[in-house]
Amino acid sequence: MGKLILNVDTGIDDAFAMILLNKYRIFPEFIVAASGNSTLENTYRNTTGITNLLQLGCPVYPGSYKPLVRHHYLEDFHGENGIGCYEFDEVSLENQPNGIIK
Repeated sequence: MGKLILNVDTGIDDAFAMILLNKYRIFPEFIVAASGNSTLENTYRNTTGITNLLQLGCPVYPGSYKPLVRHHYLEDFHGENGIGCYEFDEVSLENQPNGIIK
């Protein structure tokens, strides 16, 4: 199998996809967490939280804080933090190798 890179806006749906990949022993080289249905801060925290919970051992990089083409659209159907009512530990976007794309 080739290398896998995930680009996610981790809410409940992406978290479930990561769990399924892990179950079938499909491991990404790295993951990019971008804003989508929640803010970049939420999706980055959720992605690192799921990655740590599953012990994936791959880096998580922050992606774009807004869509590249259209207006930003934030929806709260995944809850206020993007992943229902579950709360992961806080993580910082500062001092990341690639910084934040603005």
